Amino acid sequence: LVVRQLLEMESMDMTIVAFVRDYDKAIRVLYDDMLVANTNPKGPKLQIVEGDLVPSEELPGYPIQDQAEEQLWLENAKSAAKYFGNTVQDYDNRELLPDSNESLEEALKGCTTVISCLGSFRPTNIWTDLLARPLWRLLRPDVSQWCTDARHPYYVHYTSTRKALGYVEREQRRREAAVAVAASTSEESTTTATKTMQVPRIRFIRISDLGVAQKPWHFVAWVTNVVQSVVFRYHEMAEQLLESSSIVETVVLRPGDLVDEERVRRGYSFGK
Repeated sequence: LVVRQLLEMESMDMTIVAFVRDYDKAIRVLYDDMLVANTNPKGPKLQIVEGDLVPSEELPGYPIQDQAEEQLWLENAKSAAKYFGNTVQDYDNRELLPDSNESLEEALKGCTTVISCLGSFRPTNIWTDLLARPLWRLLRPDVSQWCTDARHPYYVHYTSTRKALGYVEREQRRREAAVAVAASTSEESTTTATKTMQVPRIRFIRISDLGVAQKPWHFVAWVTNVVQSVVFRYHEMAEQLLESSSIVETVVLRPGDLVDEERVRRGYSFGK
């Protein structure tokens, strides 16, 4: 819905980068919109980038699961190094492997606005979330020590927002540094040049949830948190991340439920 509304801004010359989990599904859903947009020489263009905001490497237990493979690699490397007379480090090409977050970082470069539509529907797992460990653990918002479910709102809402915000802030600093370098080499004084070469701040917009406005003990919020892995807590934590940023401009929206039907406008009159 967000992508389609952006594509309707026909007078805007911009590139919309849609960062998605499933490239094929995105093509199926947005095919007609992308076809119209990319044939319009003046309007916005659509680019689809596939990536994983919660890669398995960032989930607890991943290095442990990989120990057997690591040990096998080390044994083979030692054997080859002994045979050819070189070192084990000569066979270590792990630095050449692609970074799991590279596609996200590249998608955010050059951006002027980021719109986060992240969402998670993860039912509470009675065993792993409640019974397998002491209940006092629920008071700790960080689940990275025990939860391996990438759908958990801690990862989808909080850590993904933290990661994306970090890349956006880095991009903002890079632009400001480039302007500072340009200003220092200008014929004008550094102070004057810096004033005339201000860097627009990147805007980070996050679509949150109306339920965050409710108190945790409110019936709707309480039931939702119990059933859906304390989802409102992580919405609020993501909002606090954005509010604490002094480097980029941030906006938090708390819409109600999204529906396919267009809402009916009603007029109301008030009398004394």
